[in-house]
Amino acid sequence: MPTPLVKPGFGPTLPQSLAPRWRRASPVRRVLAAAALVAALVLLVAGWAVLREGAEHVVVREPVAFNLRYDSSQLERERPMPGDSLLLSTRAGARDPQSLAVRALRMPAYRGNSSGTLPIVAARMVGAMAPRYPGFVLRAEGRANVNKQPGYQIQFQFTRDGRTWYGRRTLLLAEEVAQREGIDVTLLTARSASITTPDDVGSVGPTKLPYRSLRLGTEGA
Repeated sequence: MPTPLVKPGFGPTLPQSLAPRWRRASPVRRVLAAAALVAALVLLVAGWAVLREGAEHVVVREPVAFNLRYDSSQLERERPMPGDSLLLSTRAGARDPQSLAVRALRMPAYRGNSSGTLPIVAARMVGAMAPRYPGFVLRAEGRANVNKQPGYQIQFQFTRDGRTWYGRRTLLLAEEVAQREGIDVTLLTARSASITTPDDVGSVGPTKLPYRSLRLGTEGA
C-alpha cells in the first residue's frame, strides 16, 4: 500500500478541500477558474523574466570574489573608494540617496567558529567608524545571515548635510569555521518616509536587490 503524502492527523489537503466545490461548479465556472490560474502563472513568469532581464549581474573576482545583481535604472556603478572593490549608488541629486560598497575582509588567525571572533573584529571597526561618520551612534549589532552566508552586522546612524542617515555594515564569510577571507559590505541610506529605522537599510529601496542577491564566489546571484 502506498504511503499517504499527508498524515491523517494533518489533513485534509488543499486539493481535498477544494474538490467538492470543483465538482459542484458549472463547466463555465471551471473554464473561467482555469483561465484565471493560467493568466496568473503567465504574469508571474513574465514578471520574473522582466526582473531578471532588468538586473545587471556583477562579478568581482579580486581580491575576494563575490557577485550580485542590481537594477541599473535605480543604481549606478561608480568608481570605488580606495580599498573598496565595488560601489553602487543612486544617481546624483536623488531625493532619497542610497549606496552599497563592498571591500575585502581579512580576518586574523583564529580557531573554531567565526561567531566568537567576528564580534571582536566588529568592535574594533566601530571604534574607527566614529571619525568617518559625524554624529555616529551605534544602534545595534549581532549575527547576520545573507543568502545562507554567516556573518555579523553593525547598524548605526549619523548625520550628513543636516539629515539623518542610517547604515548597515555586514561582515560575511563563506564558512563559519576558520575562514579568514570574506567581504565587508556597507549600506548607507538617508532617512525617508520608507526608511525610518536602521532595520530598513538593505530591506527597502534600490539597495535591497544587490544586498539580498550578494554571494561570495562567482556564481549564485
